[in-house]
Amino acid sequence: MAGTRPALPNATTPEFQAEALAEANALRARHHAPPLVLDAELNAYAQERATSRSEQEELEAGHEGLHAQTGENIFWGAGSEALPGSIAVNNWY
Repeated sequence: MAGTRPALPNATTPEFQAEALAEANALRARHHAPPLVLDAELNAYAQERATSRSEQEELEAGHEGLHAQTGENIFWGAGSEALPGSIAVNNWY
């Protein structure tokens, strides 16, 4: 699906990923779920998805075109400063 605007810039940093992972694992521990680990291939796929979704006005593209056995949590934030990973994770939670 072609986008309706240019993709938003990628502000993901290793620090953001580490903080998001730590927060997700803290929340998972509350429910006795095993911890997650970062996966470079899945991260690359997630970045491709984020880029393609950001090309759509108001998330019009939805969750179409996901790889098998993957889910998708979308957090959309804006501002002059990058948000910490914990903010995104807590919004999903």
